[in-house]
Amino acid sequence: MFFNLLLIVGSVSLNVGAQILIKKAMQGLGKLNLCFEHLWQLCLSVGTNAYLLLAMGAYALSLVLWMVTLSRVNLSLAYPFQSLGYVLTAVAGFYFFHEPLSPLKLVAIGIIMVGVLLLVLSGEL
Repeated sequence: MFFNLLLIVGSVSLNVGAQILIKKAMQGLGKLNLCFEHLWQLCLSVGTNAYLLLAMGAYALSLVLWMVTLSRVNLSLAYPFQSLGYVLTAVAGFYFFHEPLSPLKLVAIGIIMVGVLLLVLSGEL
């Protein structure tokens, strides 16, 4: 059970790390344009930005851990743990990017945490 939980939390954490890296990259790159004329510039920006390259690596490793997780745990139990990503991303946004955490967001985070705790307590991992 503990190893399965560790796999899930590792996968979610790497996914959150990728989000943080992408946000950091976008702060440096500014607004991107999806027009066809700017496609080459977009590809060049992605291919030469260290934060974006690290984010892709974190996503890849997250995917590997998720595949291992799903080989061991029922999807209906494992997938709700992805909601921890919302919690960790909101907290990371607050600490790293000074994004607001309103009282309503904190209540929503609390509800998510209660849901995840109930899944852990179910003992099905």
